[in-house]
Amino acid sequence: MPDYDVVIVGGGAAGLSAARILKRSGILDFIVLEREQKPGGLPRHSHHPGFGFSQFGIPYVGPRYVNRLLTECSGAEIKTATTVTRLLPDGHVEVADESGIYQISARAVLLTTGIREAPAPARLLSGNRPWGIFTTSAIQQFLHLANQSPCRNPVVIGTEWVSFSVILTLNNAGIQPVAMLEEHPNSIASVWAEQFASTVYKIPVIKNASNINILGTETVEGVEYQIDGIRKSLECDAVVLTGQFIPEASLVMNSHLEWDSGTRGPVIDQHWRCSDPSYYAAGNMLRAVESSGVSAREGQAAAFSIVQALRDGPVNSSRQVRIHVESPFEYIFPQIISSPGHPVHPLQFRSRVTRPLKGVIRLFQNGNEMWNKTVSLKPFRRICLPGKRINVEQLQSVNIEFAEK
Repeated sequence: MPDYDVVIVGGGAAGLSAARILKRSGILDFIVLEREQKPGGLPRHSHHPGFGFSQFGIPYVGPRYVNRLLTECSGAEIKTATTVTRLLPDGHVEVADESGIYQISARAVLLTTGIREAPAPARLLSGNRPWGIFTTSAIQQFLHLANQSPCRNPVVIGTEWVSFSVILTLNNAGIQPVAMLEEHPNSIASVWAEQFASTVYKIPVIKNASNINILGTETVEGVEYQIDGIRKSLECDAVVLTGQFIPEASLVMNSHLEWDSGTRGPVIDQHWRCSDPSYYAAGNMLRAVESSGVSAREGQAAAFSIVQALRDGPVNSSRQVRIHVESPFEYIFPQIISSPGHPVHPLQFRSRVTRPLKGVIRLFQNGNEMWNKTVSLKPFRRICLPGKRINVEQLQSVNIEFAEK
C-alpha cells in the first residue's frame, strides 16, 4: 500500500494551492515536502502586493498571501527542511532529511518545484566573482529574512518584470540602483515599466549593453559593458542578476520522466500528467516564467485532476498526440494531448516566441485549419493559443505554424 494518496514536492504558490484544493475536496492523506526551512517559496520573501487576487480577491503582499494559504491548509502535513533526491517509477520518491535517506510512495505525486534564476556563469558574464553578486531571491532574503542591507548602489542586470519588482524592493529598503542593463534593444517587460523606472525612480535603463564585465577582486566595484563597440563603465557596490529563469527540473532530468528541451521542464498532457502517469506537474517548473498567480491556478487545476483520478480512476486514453511547433516558437505545453480525454485546460496551450514576429499564426487539427490570428509581437512574448477549440475525442494531429507578413 502507498504511504500517502498524494505527495506534493514543493511548498510554494503552486504546491500550497494544490494542497488547499486537496483538503477542500476531502483528500486528506497527503504530504507537502519543502526543502527550505519554511513553506511559501518565492512569495514568502516578496514584500510587494499583487499575490493571491485570483484566488481570494485580495492583492496580498507575499508573506500575507503565504499565511492565507497556510491557514486554509491548516491540519495538512507539511514537512520542511526535506529534500526529494530521486523520482522513481510508480509514485516512489527518495527523500533526505535530518533523519537520513528513505523512500515514500503515493498514488499520485505532484511536482511543483518552481524556478531558479540563472547565476553569473550561466549568463557568460566575465570578470572575477567578488562578493556582492546577488540574484533576486538572494537580495530579497537579505532584506526580508535576515533584515540586512547588503549594498547601497547596485547595478540591476535585466529588464524582465521581476527586474522592476526588484527596483521596488530596493527602493523600499532605501537602496538606489545606479542603472539597469539590458542586452537586447528593447526592455523585455514593457516600455511603460522602463519609463516608470527612469522617471519615477531616476534609474537609467541602458539597452544593447553587451559583454558585461564585473569589476572588483574582493567586493564588487563596478561593471563594464559595450554599446556599439564602445566600452563604458559604471561604479557600483553590487550586481543584482534578475530574470533568465530556469525551471527547477533537475529531478526530472535525472529521472525516468520525459524532459522537454523547449520548456526545460517535464513533458505533460492536458491532465497535467507526466510520462509516468503517477506523476503530475504544475507551476513554473513547466516553463519559465509566469506569475505566482498563474502558478497557483495551475497547482489548483492539477489538484482537481488528481482528485478526479483518485476517485474515478485515471482517464484511459488510447493514443497520445504530440503537438508540433517550430521556430519562432520556443515551446508549447502541454506537449501531448491524450485522446480520448479531458478538454485542454484554459491555462494550457501556451507558447513563447524567440524573436520579433509580424504575421499570422495558424492552428491545424487533423490537417485542417481551425484558427488563425494576425500578430505583431516583441521577442520573449508569451502566446495563449485557443486549446479549447481542439476536439480531443477525434484528435489525430495538431500543428502550429507561422507565416511572415
